[in-house]
Amino acid sequence: MPADTLYLRSIALLGVRTASTRVVQDFWNLVGQNNFRLPHGLVHEETLESAAHVHADMTAGRTAGHVVLRVREVGR
Repeated sequence: MPADTLYLRSIALLGVRTASTRVVQDFWNLVGQNNFRLPHGLVHEETLESAAHVHADMTAGRTAGHVVLRVREVGR
């Protein structure tokens, strides 16, 4: 289920069992070793000023993946 559907309806997803214990352990091992990477194109970075546009796209179902809003430029 797309996350925006849950978000727009204010639904909280508290827990899901989607993998075996071994898969979960392997995942957390990758995270702990800093070797976990999300697939290319899954995370999109936008400026804070574009938040209204991003939200409109989410509402209209035009987004895929995750959007991260950049609050400020690094070094400023």
